[in-house]
Amino acid sequence: MFAPMDSTEIFWVATICVLLAVELATLGLTTIWFVGGALIALAAYECGAGMPLQLILFTCV
Repeated sequence: MFAPMDSTEIFWVATICVLLAVELATLGLTTIWFVGGALIALAAYECGAGMPLQLILFTCV
């Protein structure tokens, strides 16, 4: 079975969903980069990285 999601994981998944919705609405390829950053930050969270590193990865992508 899957483990329940905690608040940080929910935050990154919600961020990905919102940014994808904005990208689909605008089709300007502007927010797609932030989606990539959120995916990298989510992967970093899953590997045990702290929030400061996740935010750095999110903004650097």
